[in-house]
Amino acid sequence: MIKHFVINEDYNNCRFDRFLKEKFFLTHGLICKSLRKGFVKLNSKKDSHNVILKNGDIVSIADVIYSDFDKINKKNDPKLRKNNNFKLQIIHEDDNIIVVNKQYGISTQGGDRIHFSLIDEVKKHCENARIVHRLDKETTGIIVFAKNKQTASEISEKFRKNEIKKEYVTLLDGVPETKNGIISTKSRKKYSNNIGSRVVFDEDGEYAESYYEILEIIDNQALVFFRPKTGKMHQIRIHALEINCPIVGDEKYNNNYKKGQKLKLKSVFIDLGEFGRFSLSKEFNLN
Repeated sequence: MIKHFVINEDYNNCRFDRFLKEKFFLTHGLICKSLRKGFVKLNSKKDSHNVILKNGDIVSIADVIYSDFDKINKKNDPKLRKNNNFKLQIIHEDDNIIVVNKQYGISTQGGDRIHFSLIDEVKKHCENARIVHRLDKETTGIIVFAKNKQTASEISEKFRKNEIKKEYVTLLDGVPETKNGIISTKSRKKYSNNIGSRVVFDEDGEYAESYYEILEIIDNQALVFFRPKTGKMHQIRIHALEINCPIVGDEKYNNNYKKGQKLKLKSVFIDLGEFGRFSLSKEFNLN
């Protein structure tokens, strides 16, 4: 049996693979396989995953896709067994956005090896929810989702222009030499087979800047406030490393990481301009 879906304004000018990921939670691998075999078609024809959709286009999906995806999700993955007890923690919701308190250990977005993600859970609450920014899997705290295409476009543009103000609290392994300051680096993304993608310092890389301030010193650790000016991958984590005080529980960047430790990094404030300002307590479990 074939199901047909008509593209409306929400997905006009959207990439085909993005539509399939957001609407049906399909992984990139399954999308490519389905397009290649003709299980998913655009306007009754095979097409590429990166084609741009237009109003009125018809996407056809064979039932076999859903059964294949069910098999993937039923693999004996301990992370999957935990989602039965997952509760979405909504801080704020209006006609345009949903603000969520993200829990530890859940990815913002799914992928070939990620079968349970925050956007999947948000879409159960609001089918048209869209990602406008991300937090690392191990980072907790405030994250925002748009409820419509226009809002997603406007907030994404604000992020691109570094107009969104964000604040984080973290526990550092060590005490910075100065009480406060500005950290600036140039870095690039690098992939490692052992711990996945990470960032390395590189003078030819992308510029990143953060302000920090010590809130409290606990033994040889420091509770620190960070306000990133830019929004690069792992920015606060590598900026902590830059001042020789990596974040406690950071498996990628802290040589003193101990198995089982949780990353002590929390998103506590975001200012979205006309869309609102939202905050959380700066406290978190130090154990």
